[in-house]
Order: sequence, then structure tokens, then C-alpha cells
Amino acid sequence: PLALLQEARVEHAKRLLRDGDWPIIRVVEAVGYADVVSFTRLFARLVGETPAKYRQRQPFVASEGCVLRHRVSGTARRL
Repeated sequence: PLALLQEARVEHAKRLLRDGDWPIIRVVEAVGYADVVSFTRLFARLVGETPAKYRQRQPFVASEGCVLRHRVSGTARRL
């Protein structure tokens, strides 16, 4: 049961990291953790990279009806 809960929390964190621009500490709290370091270790173990690197790899910040900016290049496009 613990492993399933951890996997569900990491999947939720991945969605928040991919689709929003919350600071990582807020994402960690939103998925039910208080300790950023322990969640980062868990995330890295299950995903293969830290939450920050995962977010960096995501091409666009998704939000309907707004300008999307590429996280690395800064180029923009409209939905």
C-alpha cells in the first residue's frame, strides 16, 4: 500500500510540475509531503531525475488560452 501511495503522489507531482509553475516546495506540499529532500529522493528513485530536472525537460507550460513559453529558450506560442 505504501508503494502505491508514493507512486500516486509522484504521478500527481509530475502533473503539477508539467502543467503549472508552482515552486517545487508548493508541489511537494500539495502531494502530501512536508520534507522536500525526502520527496526529491523518492521522486528521483521512481522517475530517474529530480523534480527540477523533470520540470526543465518539459517543453511548455500548459495553460489554456495563454501564451506558452518554452522553459529553456523562452520562445512563445499561443494555444
